[in-house]
Amino acid sequence: MDRINRITECVEFRAAIERIDELEKDRIYCKHGIEHLLDTARIAYIISLERGLSFNKETIYAAALLHDIGRSSKSAEHEKESVKIAIHILDICGFSKEEKEVITEAVERHREKDGREDIETLSDVIREADKLSRVCAYCDAKSGCKWTLLNTEIIY
Repeated sequence: MDRINRITECVEFRAAIERIDELEKDRIYCKHGIEHLLDTARIAYIISLERGLSFNKETIYAAALLHDIGRSSKSAEHEKESVKIAIHILDICGFSKEEKEVITEAVERHREKDGREDIETLSDVIREADKLSRVCAYCDAKSGCKWTLLNTEIIY
């Protein structure tokens, strides 16, 4: 997990997290800071293990840590911004071309639902973990939220 430590220590990553925290400081709905990213990573890893998927732990964590990093800009399409930032960070942190392709595809497609019920791709895993990372039943903003998942299983 050395490269994951490099991501979390990377100046560009830390600056993006600080920017997200600043942009979301008054946000009443789900935030996208380091806690959310790490929760998503842990849950994605659990999903991968439980389903017998062959994704490398560092690949899962990298995709999860970078999936919302584009929220540091004010772009309406944070996925595309996340990919731009992710490519740079992955280069700095020593990921191969093949790893970068898998990770950036997951980052870019983590909000897409293709109608399949099964989870096969890393973007599927990140999307599911992203949803499961939210504990809507305990959220003060749930009554006004468009994204409540009150019937979603909570992974502890």
